[in-house]
Amino acid sequence: MQQRHSNIILSVPLFLFCSLINVFSSPRKSSS
Repeated sequence: MQQRHSNIILSVPLFLFCSLINVFSSPRKSSS
């Protein structure tokens, strides 16, 4: 059960990290 909880805790920051990288990857490209 603890392993499942760890998965969620890692999934949350992972999703945010992906979003951050996407925005920082090429923010001007999106505007263009």
